[in-house]
Amino acid sequence: MKIRFRLKHPGLRGLLCVVLAALALPVFGDVVHMKNGDRLTGTLGTISGERLVLETEFAGRLSVDQSLVLTVETEKSFDLTLRDGSRASGRLIVADHRQAVLGADEETLPVGLDQLLSA
Repeated sequence: MKIRFRLKHPGLRGLLCVVLAALALPVFGDVVHMKNGDRLTGTLGTISGERLVLETEFAGRLSVDQSLVLTVETEKSFDLTLRDGSRASGRLIVADHRQAVLGADEETLPVGLDQLLSA
């Protein structure tokens, strides 16, 4: 017995795909993408020196060596101090597969994790 489902309007097929994809994306909070392909989720506490602290539901507080981290995405804004002494404020995001800061003015500033001194 075959069951066939057919959408007669071509635009509905695309809309259905978008809705299903959006429903499949869980909300985790902050995401730390590791260089080895792992992904850690939780709430970013601080970035200090060579380590970042992530509060996780599954393992509590994790202190992660920053050199092992590829990118970080955060939901809230941070006041960041860069190694050259300059400052930036905004959410940590991934833009064009690179680490960046999204400021309150919606301007994107490319910033490597190795440039971050503290957050």
